Amino acid sequence: MRAKSNQEFFVRSSWQGIHLHITVTALMRGPAAPELWRAALRLVLARHDVFRLGFVGDGAEVAVRRAGPVDAVCRYQALAAAELESGLRRLAARDNAEPFDLAEPPLCRFTLVDVEGRDSAMILTFHHALLDGWSVHLLLQQVLKQYGALLAGDAAVAMPGGRPFGEAIDEERSLLDGEVGARRLAWWRHALADAIDVDAPPPDQPRPAGLIHRELPPGVGAGMRAEAVRNMLLAAYALALREMEPRRPLLVNLSMGNRGLAQRNTLGLFSNALPILLPPRLPDGLDAACDATRRAVRDCEANSLPVLHLLRQLRPDLFASHGALGLCHWPARHQFNPRPHFLLDYAYAGLAAQWRPDLGAALNWAGAETELMATQFGERWVLDLVYNAAGPGRQQAEALLERMTLMVCATAPSACSPPPSCHPCS
Repeated sequence: MRAKSNQEFFVRSSWQGIHLHITVTALMRGPAAPELWRAALRLVLARHDVFRLGFVGDGAEVAVRRAGPVDAVCRYQALAAAELESGLRRLAARDNAEPFDLAEPPLCRFTLVDVEGRDSAMILTFHHALLDGWSVHLLLQQVLKQYGALLAGDAAVAMPGGRPFGEAIDEERSLLDGEVGARRLAWWRHALADAIDVDAPPPDQPRPAGLIHRELPPGVGAGMRAEAVRNMLLAAYALALREMEPRRPLLVNLSMGNRGLAQRNTLGLFSNALPILLPPRLPDGLDAACDATRRAVRDCEANSLPVLHLLRQLRPDLFASHGALGLCHWPARHQFNPRPHFLLDYAYAGLAAQWRPDLGAALNWAGAETELMATQFGERWVLDLVYNAAGPGRQQAEALLERMTLMVCATAPSACSPPPSCHPCS
């Protein structure tokens, strides 16, 4: 059978030599238990049909190969506590550099790391044809929950049921080919008329990425719903970007903003970033800007389409010639990636895990200038700004984050005096 649009797109891109391996690391408290870890992986992977998919073809025609039950590669490694940081980086780089045979599922691998019998870590590497960012969140959550249950002596764990990936993709295809898809595409064609041809295609060569890390003081967002904090941070980000680029169309991709309710617990690749078209002139003041961005988000969500479909329909030249370079960020040059309760989602009895993506690789293939990741840890929010070191540069990126933080802190001055300073994160 012919591959659906999402798989076909990424497989073609990989055969064009674009690096689409993603590696994330979870740090865990408690010693490693390799056999229970492998058992947890088998149980979780068996629940999701996406792990039985492989891809065969010559770059022009791509077919989906469906396999039977699969076992992921799971390695075991011991590290001394003194070399934890450098050791994890070395192991993650090794796993990321190793190629996948796209015809042989599952397109993922794991390394379980023991740290002197006291703590442990997990390294997950997967091909982006397999999972999107939302799915990584779900996969880590389910694996860690299952692992924690096995450590506690419980074999079965209640997990939210997800529809098979194949069914979800068929439903998405039906929407895109029908009246609703045509109406939404017309809305986007009109909305993006001034932005479609503004930017040249993103460059083929990798671009150096820098990272600035900032922890917002306690009290920022206290008593607010996560969605309200998301809107506040998005508005501050947009205002700061507008000051930096006053004459360009302002679009910010909202990561994980494009999943239907029926897809919420389904693992797979849905290309679910949602480009948010912000007003040409944002109102002064963060409160007014929050209202404007909230309306913009609602308008875009009401006409939601996969950004891959938009790219294919509105810029077929970019789709054909640059593949995945345009997927996550086109037509926006900036991305906002909110992660509410990320740490708490991965907590289980006696253990806790912290997700640590390889942020520096994010811009090398996505064609963006900046990506802001906002992560919630309890009542504190942490901001990580990844920037194109060959574009805005560190000084401009620091100024952007400083301006944004001052606006956010102005909403809770008692909690933000003095405002924190940026510091590099290696």
